[in-house]
Amino acid sequence: MVDFFLTDIILQWIQYQVGITLQLASIVLGDETGPVANLVLEKFMLGLDLRDTWQTFRAELDSLMVMDNTSQKNLFPNIVRPVMTDSKLWSMRVDVNPYNVPNVDLGIEMIAKPLNIVMNGGFISRVLKIFTAPVGEQIKSSLTSNLKPAQLKFLLENQKNIAMKIDLQAPNILVPQSFDNPNAPMLVVDLGKLNIGTVLAMKNQGQSVDLADSAYDSLEIYLSKLQICLTTADKQSEVHLLKAEMIKLIDPFTVDLTLQLSKLPDVETLSKVK
Repeated sequence: MVDFFLTDIILQWIQYQVGITLQLASIVLGDETGPVANLVLEKFMLGLDLRDTWQTFRAELDSLMVMDNTSQKNLFPNIVRPVMTDSKLWSMRVDVNPYNVPNVDLGIEMIAKPLNIVMNGGFISRVLKIFTAPVGEQIKSSLTSNLKPAQLKFLLENQKNIAMKIDLQAPNILVPQSFDNPNAPMLVVDLGKLNIGTVLAMKNQGQSVDLADSAYDSLEIYLSKLQICLTTADKQSEVHLLKAEMIKLIDPFTVDLTLQLSKLPDVETLSKVK
């Protein structure tokens, strides 16, 4: 019992640890006519913990803002900005071969606070043009369509298991009728809260289990408190505080969805989603 306990502790020791923190960064996107957008990141942190058989990657971000540089007179100069500024905006943790979670090769956990995102068609169009490139010919390779059971079993037993846990306070999508009239109506699409989790099909299933069934992991998606409201453009900075006073076009509702995702998307005999 003592030997097992000591082994358990030793395997979790961190052998090497690397951390990088960027206090403030600004990235400017532009085209031939001048600056289009300014991306500002505050306190971006990356960390890596290396153990004997278990590695952990960590990332955190305190604040993210995207500023519109395409127009001078605009009530919405910040296309993307945090709703709350008193806590971390986003954090993510990725564990490779986590020792404390059996049957999982890769664990992903993500938490995020809400953002206000303004839908500005002209701004989006100019940003997309910056990244538009000619689409080349795509070559798709797929596995044979007549896999034998033994081949399918081999692929499943050697496929990586990815466990995912995501807890996001989804963004508010702001759709103003006018970008220069403070009294213009503005549509607020509140995406509520998003939870995503996986239920894994375990490896090494017995012969009595259908191999086709064990080829699918479940992805559980839960969206709560979705609603659509109407207010005016001058209330953009107070959207998260005034939702109770806004005109409700669609009352809060919930979406609960489960998808079966193929662990072998390149196998033609298995549908990618069911």
